[in-house]
Amino acid sequence: MSFTQQDILKKVCLCIFVLCSISFSADVKISPTKALIVDGKPFFPIAVWLQPAKNIDFLCSLGIDTFIPAEYDDVPDIKTYLDKLKDKNAYGIVHISNYSDVIKNHPALIAWMHPDEPDIAGGKPLKAPQMPPEKVISDYKLIKSKDPSKPVYVNFGSDQARGRAPIPNKMYYEFVKGADIISYDIYPINADGDNMLHLVGKGMDKIRKYCDDKKPCWIWLECSRIRDRRAPTPSELNTEVWMSIVHGAKGIGYFPHTWNPSYKACDIPKDVQDEMRKVNSKIKSMTEVLLSEDAKREVKCETGGDGKVDILVKELKDKIYIFAVNMKKNADKAKISITGLNEGDVVVQDEGRKIKMKGGEFEDNFKEYEVHIYEINK
Repeated sequence: MSFTQQDILKKVCLCIFVLCSISFSADVKISPTKALIVDGKPFFPIAVWLQPAKNIDFLCSLGIDTFIPAEYDDVPDIKTYLDKLKDKNAYGIVHISNYSDVIKNHPALIAWMHPDEPDIAGGKPLKAPQMPPEKVISDYKLIKSKDPSKPVYVNFGSDQARGRAPIPNKMYYEFVKGADIISYDIYPINADGDNMLHLVGKGMDKIRKYCDDKKPCWIWLECSRIRDRRAPTPSELNTEVWMSIVHGAKGIGYFPHTWNPSYKACDIPKDVQDEMRKVNSKIKSMTEVLLSEDAKREVKCETGGDGKVDILVKELKDKIYIFAVNMKKNADKAKISITGLNEGDVVVQDEGRKIKMKGGEFEDNFKEYEVHIYEINK
């Protein structure tokens, strides 16, 4: 049997077409710095909770890149939802109950998730936890046996951040054995008042402790008027985001739903939308920095009186980055000292100003709940 050049060309073209049409599973790993690595690149998820497919384009325009698919009637199935995410270069985290061989290797799937908030009360009569740790652990083992290549994610409720956890703390240490990624949700403006933003950091510290700070920890934040109070202001949203990152978040998510005056899956005020675009863009531009190892050198931050400015310090290539957030609703002044440095300029990112550093120290003023990001050449 002999083939003409035309036959060979047809077969080559067919092979190329088949290869191009194959969908390869996303390659998802967790780095030693507890960062998600997707297809070989550090990835800082900026997520949104349970949205219909019709909102994907709009939310991607705000900088959202990770979705928890919801079973709304605007798409026939989860695969179609994931297809739409792939078209936008976005990703999905799918409930383990939706597992199928069809979506297991979908290129937009980066993780599986447990039912939300297994720690809070549920059932009739109400009982906490609504799902015991043993069930979470057994479900984790089952899904990992079906798909060992993807991490499994669990999200907890907010009351443990307020010091009134619905279950004994020791149970959280058991829960986290059934997940590779841990998170919790907290909406202080909607639930607690505008002087309680520090709960964001307090909750992050707790969930990092539950997993001995050995797993990626994420957070869900407010961006809408959920029920009877109000949405966060743009400044408050910015503070919540950076407060969570300073306290160790390796991923953030937004809760845009409202039930006031009636239910909408997404009802983000226009000024908050604008702020989300800014802060999400900033996170994306600094992903490599944010997901790198924390700086080894000693950096101290001191405030006057009973003030509290918390910092996260990164050192990458020839620069030092300091992310600083005022944890209180009081104006304050902070002095930051850095070992191994002496004189130089401190660039305050996005503010158009510089601060002189002398003797390895510099000072700056903080308005209530204000955030500053400093960049220093070594």
